[in-house]
Amino acid sequence: MAQQLLPPIFRLCEPIDGLTSEQIAAALGLDAAKFRSHSADLPSAQRDPFAAGPSDASRYADCDPLHVRCGACGQAGAVRGLVSDGSDGVSEPGDWRGAAGPLGCAGCGGRLEVSSVRDALALGMRKQTKEYYTACLQCDEASCRETSRSLSTHVSRDEAGLPLFPACTVARCRGKMQKTRTDRALHTQLLYYASLFDEAAARAKAVIAGKRRGEEWREPPPLDAADAAALRSLLSTVRTTLEASAFDRVDLAALFAGM
Repeated sequence: MAQQLLPPIFRLCEPIDGLTSEQIAAALGLDAAKFRSHSADLPSAQRDPFAAGPSDASRYADCDPLHVRCGACGQAGAVRGLVSDGSDGVSEPGDWRGAAGPLGCAGCGGRLEVSSVRDALALGMRKQTKEYYTACLQCDEASCRETSRSLSTHVSRDEAGLPLFPACTVARCRGKMQKTRTDRALHTQLLYYASLFDEAAARAKAVIAGKRRGEEWREPPPLDAADAAALRSLLSTVRTTLEASAFDRVDLAALFAGM
């Protein structure tokens, strides 16, 4: 099972965010410790086969913030989530902000126009998608690091004699051209945008953060009906773009339909 089932299953499930070979091995009933190479550099708490994935702060550390210009003060600031990440130095991670996070100006405290947030979100997703499709390719060989927007026409082979594709555009280089803007980076960026407006996920995070601090469980206060509707509309905008991609899904029925 470890030699025949685990490798193809891992290749099929690898695009799923946060999934490791160790978790798959544990789900198949194998010794997860033997497949710890993919997560050996993680803290011990995260090396548990069924432990939670990385926190939002680390998952979205490389994501670009969504900037919206406030109509009241005229300053462009980053849209904040429904719960705090603790980066402001005042609130604790997981503190409930409510609609004042994604729909409030961090500078003056005024309310942002929903139409301004929606326009900034649409432009942000369009910009990220364009960067993905127009990004250069770069050679993965440390001594080369050639960048190019085109593929090489010559055939290059590795030390075992196997062909490399896409080969580096520099002759006699044995490196491969890799994307400088990866599929995973674009998908993570879109997930970050969705996390800013996801009320259900934010409520769950706030409750979990309170329990970790030893606080008595209490439900975060409800949002105004208009604010909740605006957040659902913004979240739907991001999810429509995410659903157009199959990056984090594996359709086993389609894969084995011809068998």
